[in-house]
Amino acid sequence: MTYDIRILDDAGHEVADGTLGNIVVKLPLPPGCLPTLWGNGDRFKSAYLAEFPGSYKTADACYRD
Repeated sequence: MTYDIRILDDAGHEVADGTLGNIVVKLPLPPGCLPTLWGNGDRFKSAYLAEFPGSYKTADACYRD
């Protein structure tokens, strides 16, 4: 199985090579991957799922060379 990993700007658009962006993974995630935060499902949704609908925000940044 392969997963769609993208680098997006803060507005949710793909960035050009050499441009810093957010690493996101298209949902659904594989079984066993962080389904929530302990005792705080709403915080998980707001921190990792709300900014880029349909994707999981890794909270990491990078650029593709």
